[in-house]
Amino acid sequence: RNDDAFILIGLSFGGMLACEIARLRRPMKTISISSIAASNELPWYFKRAGSIGLHKTVPINLLKAGTILKNLMGTTSREDKAIIMNYAKLADPNLVRWSLHAMVSWHQPERLPGIVHLHGSNDRTLPLKYTHPDYVIKNGGHLMVFNKADEVNKILTEVLSVN
Repeated sequence: RNDDAFILIGLSFGGMLACEIARLRRPMKTISISSIAASNELPWYFKRAGSIGLHKTVPINLLKAGTILKNLMGTTSREDKAIIMNYAKLADPNLVRWSLHAMVSWHQPERLPGIVHLHGSNDRTLPLKYTHPDYVIKNGGHLMVFNKADEVNKILTEVLSVN
């Protein structure tokens, strides 16, 4: 038995964090959902915003208003909009600013071996065309863990059962 054996699963920015931790700690598996597995998968407009420092000047209160987040996340259902509005209301502005900076500054040029990446075909936040996922959820958006949970869970069950 290996007491250091563990599995990482990260969603969105948490997927990037999971990939970074995997680089340092070597888990049994790393699963990235609605995220990117290497910095070269970050859309060009995020990279551009980072290079000119736009992420440092965006008023966090504008993001916290929720309207931009709802559009960026591609929310359509009332339930998804409520999730986004709750996140926007509760999000710590300092954490939001830090995570934006960390995202546009992340440097992991190559995908690490063993990372399993699930992505939605309709993700507006991190569009599919910039990523190289192992599994694509048809019509899945950035919040597919909520509104496509059955499909995501089926894949997770399969991935986690393979040694």
